[in-house]
Amino acid sequence: MKYDFKKAFVESRRVLQEGGCVITDMCLVSDKQDGNVQKWLELIKNEIGHDGDMMWDYYNLIYDVKEWYGLLREFGFADFNFIKTRDEITAPDTDVFLYDCEIARWMGSAFISAVK
Repeated sequence: MKYDFKKAFVESRRVLQEGGCVITDMCLVSDKQDGNVQKWLELIKNEIGHDGDMMWDYYNLIYDVKEWYGLLREFGFADFNFIKTRDEITAPDTDVFLYDCEIARWMGSAFISAVK
């Protein structure tokens, strides 16, 4: 569902009864303007071209909390809430992205509940 999560949220909202709720966990970043997050995003950009299109596709799916608020409004949810469960880890002092198979490992996470 990673690449079609927007369709999944729209479809979830469509099938919910009025007042129904979607609850999910999501990898996200707190703020794309944060220096630590900027370092991670730069490391990912450095990998683009080395690992094929997967890194570019992934890079375009990284949203911060503010962007998620906008997306949930765009999807048509009337109310939503984030409960942060983890902060981003500190970026390494290197120019190489460390996690080949776990691309989102560095990111923070939250539970999201969205009400129709």
